[in-house]
Amino acid sequence: MQDLVERDELTVVPGVFDALTAKLAENVGFEALYLGGYVVGSSIAFSEPLTTMTEMCDRAGEITAATDLPLIVDGDAGFGNPSHTHRTIRQYDHAGIDALHIEDQVYPKRMHYFATEDRKGRKHIIDTEEMRQKVRAAAEAKSAIDLDITIIARSDAARDQRREFETMEDAVEQINAYFDAGADMGLLFPADREEARYVAERADGPMLYVMLENRLSRDERPSVAELQDMGFAMAAYPIGATVLAAHHTKRLYESLHETGETGIEKETFAETRNEINRVIGLHDYYDIEERSGKK
Repeated sequence: MQDLVERDELTVVPGVFDALTAKLAENVGFEALYLGGYVVGSSIAFSEPLTTMTEMCDRAGEITAATDLPLIVDGDAGFGNPSHTHRTIRQYDHAGIDALHIEDQVYPKRMHYFATEDRKGRKHIIDTEEMRQKVRAAAEAKSAIDLDITIIARSDAARDQRREFETMEDAVEQINAYFDAGADMGLLFPADREEARYVAERADGPMLYVMLENRLSRDERPSVAELQDMGFAMAAYPIGATVLAAHHTKRLYESLHETGETGIEKETFAETRNEINRVIGLHDYYDIEERSGKK
């Protein structure tokens, strides 16, 4: 994982939500994968703040069992205080996770996705020193038994409608405090290209850029080439696969309910099913059965 973080070339990291999507991403040629709390929560029909460390580790374990690609996983707010964060690092490492990000939200987390008038004033963010203690606990857990896991400090204090900092300069100063506490990588949410460039230039360590397609229009989003030029180490696209899967699945169900047909063409069905069979290694198991004499 650290080799990807430290090289000069930007690493593009697709979001996956299960072992199959992980294998598909690997088959396309990606070098690392991302598993977010939102996609795990939505896949079990709960909001992400209600997901548990065990649920995240279970899903990650299925993915790491299916592929050797490095996996970045949402580490929530460390699932508690610094002591809980210390244990989270060890459990994530045990699940085969290569990197996680820890955020500066309160814990238990609030339903934080959209800021509305009736939700203004609710505390979502802990102060910088409290977050530093979590990052330090994570770094201590990593060094205590020489774990090979990358710690990413994430700040939501300069994010979207919930911004608690007036300038990105303040946010970068905060993320640098987390580097000082032992973070290997940082994550902020710049609102535009200008802020993104400032973050990449002023941060004291490598930065992860997270692309959320609902935040920016296609023209407003920095391209992979632009993020490379700015100096970001990685760019993650966390929920696109989940959103697209839900979109097309819903259309299939609507067609089946209304017409009695799924609407899938025979050729498309066959081609995609063959692709699934190939990436899950079905024919390898056929060969095992043949060699064992089972018919």
